[in-house]
Amino acid sequence: MRVLIATTQVPFVRGGAEIHAEGLLQALRDAGHEAEIVGIPFKWYPAERIVETMLACRLLDLTESAGTCVDRVIGLKFPAYLVPHPSKVLWILHQHRSAYDLWDHELCDLQRFPNGPDIRAAINKADRQLIPEAQAIFANSRNVAGRLKKHCGIDSTPLYHPPRNADRYYCERAEDFLFFPSRLCELKRQSLVLDALARTRQPVRVRFAGAADTPSHAQKLREIAKKHGLEDRVQWLGQIADDEMRRHFARALAIVYPPIDEDFGINKQV
Repeated sequence: MRVLIATTQVPFVRGGAEIHAEGLLQALRDAGHEAEIVGIPFKWYPAERIVETMLACRLLDLTESAGTCVDRVIGLKFPAYLVPHPSKVLWILHQHRSAYDLWDHELCDLQRFPNGPDIRAAINKADRQLIPEAQAIFANSRNVAGRLKKHCGIDSTPLYHPPRNADRYYCERAEDFLFFPSRLCELKRQSLVLDALARTRQPVRVRFAGAADTPSHAQKLREIAKKHGLEDRVQWLGQIADDEMRRHFARALAIVYPPIDEDFGINKQV
């Protein structure tokens, strides 16, 4: 089969969703299929850009390429999963959470725009009407499936995937550090860990692995650590190689992962 994986990406930002798409791509190729990733740039500000990207996705024709039929489209991320195709399957990583469970949260950016409520309504209407077009609907976790059912009334099947290079993981003697593997952004809540670290009575250490979505957020986190006097107890590893990632998993006292209502973090390997 010729298969296209439809997803969205913020340029220069790499996280679990990109790893998920690449893993799916490799699995399809290993199974003997021709497969490619169709990445659609995504910008969520100002809010009307979201609707423009939704429309762009609906106008895409992925039924054929260079005169040859595309047998299947697999949609992953909003709004790429809205792309029309007669043989489309969804493996939803997440909807646009600012329009759903994060709407009343302090970190919701959509509600700060004057037209935020209208954009929210447009997103919900599109999801309710267009997600059911798919021949099958999967979600990458029970939480994602639960949100889809709660907010849109749509059933989906949770489908978990193995960590990247799962067969290469191992355990060693634990060392005196906690490990937080994730890109640095507000929703992942590295700042919460820093605040908690400042209140601990034991000299526990935390190692953060992952690049920041923006330089300003990286600087903000460093300032929080400095304010609390945590420079000697915090390490910012940045992007690390696969073998170093596995080594930290093997030796960490525990893994820290406190983002907002996420039940399955995709291993941040680069």
